[in-house]
Amino acid sequence: MTNSLTAILPTVFDSLFYFAQSDSFWNKIAIAFGTEYDLAEAEEIRTQWQNREFSQLPEIEIISDAILGDFRGGYAANSNQIYLADSFLKLLLLRQY
Repeated sequence: MTNSLTAILPTVFDSLFYFAQSDSFWNKIAIAFGTEYDLAEAEEIRTQWQNREFSQLPEIEIISDAILGDFRGGYAANSNQIYLADSFLKLLLLRQY
């Protein structure tokens, strides 16, 4: 994990915590995943985030914008890895300070 990523993780974890607490959690999950997701697993993830338990998150790798194109991030199920565009990380760092 890069130092830049390590620097913003507390902010990311706070965002996930507040998202899990929000009344709009299920509406936003439906926007992201539609109706075809495992409700029990989603409830388990929500409970973990409400308890500030983030150890289940996949590894995060920062990659070049050129690889992601117009996207800020992505997830690869086959490697269980989250990819974030380096410009997105820079934006998050600017917002933090």
